Amino acid sequence: AAAATPVEYDLSGAVDITFSQSAVTAGDGVETRGTKATVTAPGAYRISGESADGQLWVDVDKTESVTLYLDGLSLRSADSCPFVMEHGLVTVVLLDGTENSLTDAADYALSVTKDNTNVDGALFSKDSLTIKGEGSLTVTGSYQHGVVCKDALTLEGGSLTVTCVQDGLQANEGLTVTGGSVTVTAG
Repeated sequence: AAAATPVEYDLSGAVDITFSQSAVTAGDGVETRGTKATVTAPGAYRISGESADGQLWVDVDKTESVTLYLDGLSLRSADSCPFVMEHGLVTVVLLDGTENSLTDAADYALSVTKDNTNVDGALFSKDSLTIKGEGSLTVTGSYQHGVVCKDALTLEGGSLTVTCVQDGLQANEGLTVTGGSVTVTAG
């Protein structure tokens, strides 16, 4: 059988967000402070780089869409969750051939969103979340959970590996898996 052709994504309009050990650089629609980036406008963002103490927040209107293209991202937080989708309809695309990782802290200094929702997973979303693509994502939940979605979680593609203290995948409004692979080691 012939190998599947990788999906091509048009990233020409995507805003780059690049993490380093000491800073994060980004274009329009992103506020930065040290190694923390907050997406404040709907649209497409290509995220790459490595940080031992970085954080990405998405905080747009609940009805607005954000697509996050992970392109070789290794993000760890020393005192919280590295990936928080506070508001917005978020799609995470794991670009073909990329390896990406998210690791949270064993103890959280700040563990709530602006409206006091408890953040308890290394990849956390208050609204719906879709993960797709042909790359891989390793999520390490050192505090409690791996992937937490307070709405509907959809896995359409990619290779997702979750290692965590408690629940690997937590979706309050349902989990739908239509593609990709998932490996969870919990407890």
